Amino acid sequence: MQQSVVVDWTSPAEGYLGNVLEQPTALSRFLDSAPGLAESVRGIDLADRPRVILSGMGSSHWATFSAWQMLAAAGLPVWWVDTAQLLDVAGGLIVPGSLVWLTSQSGESAETVALLDTLNLSDVHVLGVTNAPDSTLGRRADSRIDLLAGDEVSVSSKSFLNTVAASALVVGEYMGQTQDVVGCLRRTVDRAAQFLNELDAHVRTASTTFASDQHILLTGRGTAAASASAAGLIIKEAAKVLVEGMSAGALRHGPIELAGPGLNVTFFDHGSGSHHDQNVRLAEDLAAAGSSVAWVSDDAPAGATRLPAPDADGIDLTIRDALAFQTISFALAQRKGIPAGTFSVASKVTDIL
Repeated sequence: MQQSVVVDWTSPAEGYLGNVLEQPTALSRFLDSAPGLAESVRGIDLADRPRVILSGMGSSHWATFSAWQMLAAAGLPVWWVDTAQLLDVAGGLIVPGSLVWLTSQSGESAETVALLDTLNLSDVHVLGVTNAPDSTLGRRADSRIDLLAGDEVSVSSKSFLNTVAASALVVGEYMGQTQDVVGCLRRTVDRAAQFLNELDAHVRTASTTFASDQHILLTGRGTAAASASAAGLIIKEAAKVLVEGMSAGALRHGPIELAGPGLNVTFFDHGSGSHHDQNVRLAEDLAAAGSSVAWVSDDAPAGATRLPAPDADGIDLTIRDALAFQTISFALAQRKGIPAGTFSVASKVTDIL
């Protein structure tokens, strides 16, 4: 049996751990740039575009789900398509005058570069969101949002949180709610710093309470479904554990047949009305079949294991969820006996189609 990796939390942190601990500083730095970002966003004429297409790969894509949902609910003609899929349909979907909102932390993702090579850039407006202003995306975008996350050596962490913030600010500017969004994100910085100051304790808690010797499904509804999918990606990358994220609605349609003693289902729950009630009902059905249930929320139902996460009141819930699944990734990596967030096959920049 593998021995648990013991992390010396008192030593200077490097790699993935160091990046995770730097997140409040990186997010605060990005928010300091918000006035300039708002000026840039006003120039993209979001409301006047025949089509708005949000696209990225991996965590860059999941980080923009909430923006897509809010813009769609506001009545804009908006699509959310990962860039690999967008390459296949760009000729029909991207019409003259479209806003193509591309997110790539490196600015050099293979799909992003290929799409830029495919597009007639004179016919569209490219909004590039990147942590690398001198990258291909950074140079070729008509408007650019610099994530200002700083160096990131491993699994996306700082850049993911800052992408979530960037997306929220773009939508906030369109809806005339910039100050409210900035206030929420400032509170999120403070809450994240408090949480990460005790990360070692949170990892110990997750290590002792979370899904021992079980298959793991991650789920949620609305924007929390995107958190579940992002969590599945990050945990696979950081902890080398096979987990799957999906919407709670999708879980009902087939995967619920996995319910039983060998399955843990972890809910990311944003506690809003019918979504919460539906989550609780699904959790009860899973528990009745013998599955264990874990919960990322302030309002866990009876019988569910509440996992470590910041208090949700008044903060960005996607970022709250990210801090929770990062904690899970450290706990599962320790349990598996490996350092969290080290690449053995992949690399930081995916530059091959």
